[in-house]
Amino acid sequence: MALEHIGLSGDDTDTLVGSDTSLLTGAELVPGDVLPPDSTTGTFEDFRNRLYALLPLKWFPDLSEAPILGSLLGSFAVSWAWLYDRLRYTYRQTRLSTATEQWLDLLANDYLGSTLQRRLNETDDTYRIRITNELVRPRDTRTALDIALYNLTGYHPRIFEPRNPHDAGGYNVGQSMGYGAAGGYGSMQLPFQVFIDAYLPISSATGVSNVGGWGNIAGLVRSPAGYGIGAMEYASASQIEAQISAADVYETVAGTMAAGTIGWTRTIDPFGLAVSPSGTVLVEAIGVIIDLAYTQWRLTLAKTIEFNVGGGWVAAGYTANVELVLYWDGNIYQRNTIGDWYVWGGGPWIGLPDRDPR
Repeated sequence: MALEHIGLSGDDTDTLVGSDTSLLTGAELVPGDVLPPDSTTGTFEDFRNRLYALLPLKWFPDLSEAPILGSLLGSFAVSWAWLYDRLRYTYRQTRLSTATEQWLDLLANDYLGSTLQRRLNETDDTYRIRITNELVRPRDTRTALDIALYNLTGYHPRIFEPRNPHDAGGYNVGQSMGYGAAGGYGSMQLPFQVFIDAYLPISSATGVSNVGGWGNIAGLVRSPAGYGIGAMEYASASQIEAQISAADVYETVAGTMAAGTIGWTRTIDPFGLAVSPSGTVLVEAIGVIIDLAYTQWRLTLAKTIEFNVGGGWVAAGYTANVELVLYWDGNIYQRNTIGDWYVWGGGPWIGLPDRDPR
């Protein structure tokens, strides 16, 4: 079989065409590849059998009975199989979704210049995700800034706009101000400026993200590790993630902020924001609860619950007449004034038939 064409058919479907008119089209193809991974097309045996099929039927015996003929045809087939394998490899390197090794780095340079280099020990799959995110991510807005830093570090940043009453607080705005509870010093003299606390991931020091090890100190990871305790697994040096530096954070902020705006940025240890102990209770509009995801929760003067993941305080679903907020065993619970208990389910609150979870 001579390979005559690889490309797009009329209906925009990837197609491989042989001189024998055999086709491999869309439904059979792996995206970004020319063949399914389990296909025998293009192998040494496939090319040798195709060459044998071109010979007159009665001139030669079956290949199993003709070792010399098999060797002769095999000498041609091995070269075709090698060429076909190189052709498949070359085809994969033309697409971002399947490019590997230095070819993926070359595509990143073509799309983004020198702004997104591969990190130390970074795999192709991880680097490809970063390239794709950088190409399509939003920019210029507060939400865009939150998304960009979350994708980089794995933590939502704390964002404070001094001219934004939602951040700084104001009179006659429920639960908007209070020493050590909410609000901040705003200023009308700081237009188009924002203060950003970005959390560097734990893996920017040493180790494998979200995996504990011997000698972990409780409080520096979610739990100490040991047999049957904590997040622990066998790991190798290849799993150590590349370091995220403060320079990466500053570059991300600069590449996201709108022209004419200023983002005053600092990087801090995410564990500087201490997780609240299990059993922490709020019964007044004072103080906050911080869960394992570093989401902050508060009880408002209006007896509702709000949370903050770095983009400002928002209502935690529908709540009313809340008299107690409880942080217990990693979950957020509430009790209303008639004694009903609910647990936060990531969207709606779920009623508890067994009442107090403690």
